[in-house]
Amino acid sequence: MTAIGKVGQVVNVGDEVTVLGIVTAISGAGSKALVTVSTQAGDTVTAQANDCYAPQTDGPAISHAGKGFSIGDPVSVMGIVTAIAGSGQTAKLTTVLKASAAPVVHKALTVYSPRRD
Repeated sequence: MTAIGKVGQVVNVGDEVTVLGIVTAISGAGSKALVTVSTQAGDTVTAQANDCYAPQTDGPAISHAGKGFSIGDPVSVMGIVTAIAGSGQTAKLTTVLKASAAPVVHKALTVYSPRRD
């Protein structure tokens, strides 16, 4: 089965990917804050703030690059694909996040592979 990413690229197990979305909630503060992200495909993933790249804004969460961000900001969540179920852009990917090592599940069409920061 072949998973297809956001711009038509093949996504494989072991690929470094960037999951794209918008921050909908933040619990806590700093680099370990828990960030809820709504992906462009409607999936919801939860990551640590330092799993994310984000534009610098006035916010309680601190990104991988050391910049503050907040609810409503676009983010890129970094990880490595460890499993694929299904095929095409609706294939479900299990991705282990870069900083926290937490697994998240989302559709393939929400990712760039190889990763873009």
